Order: sequence, then C-alpha cells, then structure tokens
Amino acid sequence: MVCITDRTLSCLDGLPPDRAALSRFLLLMTELDPGAIELSEGMNRLLSPLPEYPAYVLRLSRAADAVKYPYISEFVCPERTPDADERIRTEILLHNISGAGKAGIVAADNNRADCKKLRVVGLDNALCGDYQQTFTSLKQKHRSVDFCPTNRFHCATALAAEWVLSGTGGSVVTTFGGIGGFAATEEAIMIFRTNNLLGIDKNYGFLPEMASLFGIIAKKNVAPNKPIIGKRIFHVESGVHVDGILKQPMCYEPFPPGVVGQTRKIVLGKQSGIASIRAKLSELKSRCDEENLPLILAGVKAKAAEKKGAVTDREFRAIVASARRGNTTVSVNDAASIHCGNNTTVSVNNVTSIDISKATTAGAKPRRYIVDTTLRDGEQTPGIFFSARQKLEIAALLDSGGVHQIEAGVPAASKEDKETIVKIIENRRKTVISVWARLAPSDIEHAIDVRPDLIHVCVPVSQTQIREKLRADKESVINRLRDCLHAVEKSGIPLSVGFEDAFRADTDVMILISQILLDSGVTRIRLSDTVGVASPSQCRTLLKNIFVELNDKAKLGIHAHNDLGMAVANTIEAAKSGCLYADVTAGGIGERTGNCDLAQLIRASSSIFDWGMTATEAQKLQKAVNRFVSHS
Repeated sequence: MVCITDRTLSCLDGLPPDRAALSRFLLLMTELDPGAIELSEGMNRLLSPLPEYPAYVLRLSRAADAVKYPYISEFVCPERTPDADERIRTEILLHNISGAGKAGIVAADNNRADCKKLRVVGLDNALCGDYQQTFTSLKQKHRSVDFCPTNRFHCATALAAEWVLSGTGGSVVTTFGGIGGFAATEEAIMIFRTNNLLGIDKNYGFLPEMASLFGIIAKKNVAPNKPIIGKRIFHVESGVHVDGILKQPMCYEPFPPGVVGQTRKIVLGKQSGIASIRAKLSELKSRCDEENLPLILAGVKAKAAEKKGAVTDREFRAIVASARRGNTTVSVNDAASIHCGNNTTVSVNNVTSIDISKATTAGAKPRRYIVDTTLRDGEQTPGIFFSARQKLEIAALLDSGGVHQIEAGVPAASKEDKETIVKIIENRRKTVISVWARLAPSDIEHAIDVRPDLIHVCVPVSQTQIREKLRADKESVINRLRDCLHAVEKSGIPLSVGFEDAFRADTDVMILISQILLDSGVTRIRLSDTVGVASPSQCRTLLKNIFVELNDKAKLGIHAHNDLGMAVANTIEAAKSGCLYADVTAGGIGERTGNCDLAQLIRASSSIFDWGMTATEAQKLQKAVNRFVSHS
C-alpha cells in the first residue's frame, strides 16, 4: 500500500498567515488525497476546525504535548517517543547513506534508533550509493518507518518513488511544490499514478488553483516549467513534436494535460513546422490555401528571428494576411553573415573508440562524459531563440568549460542553422561536435554536409512512436535505418543512434536494432526517456538487460526528461549502471519540463564520477550560458 504524508502545512510557520488562502489550500489538499496531511501546532490552531479527512498528523516540538490533542491519531516529533504513546512517530535526521543501516542509526542517536515508529529524514546522497540495500534494511529492521527524503541534490522525488517502487511499498513524506527542500507531493502522486499504484482514474484538474494558492501562501511563484504544476509544461513549439502530438498526443506527452488541469498550446517560433501552421490556422478558425503554407511558415520563422522569441496570434494573423497577398518578406537574422566555405577542413575525432574498460585508472572515479544539448533540445523550449551569434558564444563557453560533446543542432532545420553549425565546428578547440538527424535521407544528407565529428540519428522504437507518428511498422523502421547507415558509412563520419521513447518500448525490439547497429560498426547508442516517465530502478533494469544481451559491446548514453521530476536521478542511475554519456542542458531547459540540468547533475554525483569538470566549474559554466537563455 502506498501512503503519502504531505507536510506542506507544517513548513509554513515562518510566513505571514493568510487564513483564507490556507483554508482553501487545505480543502484542496483533502481533495488531492495524498494519504495523510501534516500540520504544525500553529497551523492547527489557525485552521481549526479542520475539514473532514481520515488522517491528520500533527508536528510537535515536545512529545509530552501529545496529551493536549486527544482527537489527533498520529504525531511526529524529534524527541524520543514515550513508550506509552504509540501515536507518536519519532523523527531522525540522516544525511549520509553510510549511516542508514541499523548500526548507523544507533550510532547517530542511541536514544531514538529503536523507537517503534520512525521517520527518517534526509539521505540526500542515497542515489550515489546502494540505496536499495539501505531501504531494505530500514524496512526490515523497523516495524513502522516512513521516509522523508531531502532535496539538496535534486533527487528527493526519485528517492521517494524508489522507496515505494523498488521494494515492498511504504510511506513517504513530501510537500507541495517541494517547499522546505523535500520531494514534491504532486510529482510523487503522478509517479505512482503512472505506475498504477495511486489515483489511477482520478482527475487532478484543481492543481492549477493549488499552485496559485501556493504562490500566495509561500510568497513564491511556481516556475513555468515546474513538473506537473508549471503553466507552460504542455506548450510545444518544435515542428516534429507538434506533428507527433497531433497524430497521437501520447507520442510526446506523459499524460493528458487535462488530468492536471492544463491545456496544450502550440507556440509558433523558429522551431515550428507546417503541422504547426495548419494547427494554428485551425485553432484561429482561419483558412488558407495549401500552397501558401510554406510562405506562412517562412514568415513565422522570420518574425521569430526578428523578435528572438515566440510569435503571437496577432502577429500570426498579420503574416497569414500578408501571405494571402503574396508579399511576405522573409528577413534573415545574423546567421546570414556566416560564410560556409567549400574548403573547410574539419578534423574527425573517432569518438566511438572510448573503451569503457579503460575509461578509469585504478582507484580513480569512473569517467563519464557530458553531452550538452542546449543548442538542440534546449532551444526547443517554447519561446527560446538563440541567434547565430549567441549559438557561437554558447558553443565557445561549453568548449572552454570542459564539456566533452556539444550537440550543435539540426542541419536540416534551415540554411541558417546549417551555416551556424559549420561555424561552430570551425571555431571549436577540443570538444566533440555532433549534429542531430531524423530517420530520413534528407536529414542525413544535410548532416553529412556540415562534416561533424558525429552524426546522431533518432530512431523511434516504441509502438506508439512507430505506429502513430511514423505510420509504419518495425520492419519499415529497420529498413529506413539500414538506408541511413549505408549513407553515413559512405561519408566516413562516425554515427550515434538514439532510441526514441526507449522506456516505453519493447526491449526485444531495441536488442534487435542494437545488433544491427553493432554488425554495422556502430557502438554509440542513446536511450531517450522521451516523455520523462522512467524511474531510476527502471533505468537500471533496462540498462542491465541491454548490456547483458549485447555482451557489453555497446557504449550507451542516457537522455532524460524531467516530466516527473526525475531527470537528474535517472541520469545518475544510468551512469551507475554503465552509461558513458549523459545528455544535459544549461539550466535544464528543454521541451515541456526540460532536460537533465548540467550543474545539478555534476553537483549531485561528482563524489562518485569524474565528469571532466568540478561542481563549482559546472555552476560557473551554467551561469555564463544562462545569460543567453534569459535574454533570448
């Protein structure tokens, strides 16, 4: 059985009380129905009489004060529990995974370790060790224990999920929005819902109201890309993703927007495609001849370049009207000034030659490699626009900052993008430059033209992606892949292949395609959690199966999305399971809730991996790159 204790209302005592907002928030919390609701003594006094709910928990400073509240069924307190009162759960703080076993708890606090009911708070760094063994030990040696992971390393939600998913179930403690530095209640609920453990048929359409009230109460705005409750998590600009969503929303959405009270919005900008234009015309109930669509798209891209941001509906109507008159003028941004000479010489690094067995020396931390996709996946964030000059500056920062590989963009996207990528390749000093391509001959041709160090081809592997987005079958995908392999082989450029939607795919399909790749000399394979629904234990299981089936011949990478708040944790677990390469973006930008955050990843795991840069260096680098994000 899964039980969540939400402790939001025991974390707010230091803030000015707004009784009306707090009362409404509490009422909605009972509708959210986490399992138990925890209040401080002050909040209990302020909000009494409390709305009807089967399980309230009261936080006490002194265990002896429990006698004042005969109507409360459970308390939590940092003091030792009196043996006579089994309503009290004793709280103990552990920050080091090495102290999480029975002996460690006793050493940490001999007076509280053997209490009958225990709450363990902390274990920030658990994902860097054998957290499964830790969890098993805690559950076996204590009759009743709940777990309140702290979020110092941005892994609290994943730890809460793993406490439940990786063993015998259990109770976790969270807060709305992660306030107080804990796991986020709404993320935990949606993780358990995704795994058919909680609220399977429930609609959480009131979450936007809770988020609004939370902002009023906590004096803190919810980030627009915050998992589950951010206002823009279902905004989409990328033409590829719009096309997939219109065919089948499950292609690029972890769950229907309406389940969490959100609506899908197609944003027009540099990343848009013809499908976006058709969809926006339909949304605005506007008609236009099919032959005018490319002209409208060109106008949208030109306007986005001019604004360095998204195109509004009003601006779109003006572009459509101009296209109907046949006089849309397409302005070209500063990328036009970049000359792509025919005599460009590009050194090709054999980046596929890294041997995982030789990646570390005795006693050293295992080497792992950062693949920064800020310029590709990061720019797919709706409304973000990088000019050609900005891209060159970002690439230079990443190069000098120690990033192993930069995914510089999509050559097939436009002439300007293609020229910018060539210039990035010309200017780089030591980093590996890769480009991204769809499973299409035209994309491959454009990718070969820029002569990168590595071409990354995206291959849909889940039935949802193959059937709904490609309108194809497995055999057709394999045939397309063979054609692409042949084209890239003739170019002499190393190839990497990404398995799109890998964590909702049949493992046997991925093994089959992997064998084809290995037979063709391709060893770089990237597993993409395209809609962000994986958990650390699922990452570990899938990777173990693939490594075993392929006899450790493949060099794997991970591309994690943050839809359920677990991108950093999933990336760490993948690296622990043998993945050499980790995809990141500066500040975690990207479509929907974003990608794995560069600085967060290195800060969380630099104790166990050598990423080629320290946590301090990663933070400085990210801060420098984020200047361009905030001004785009």
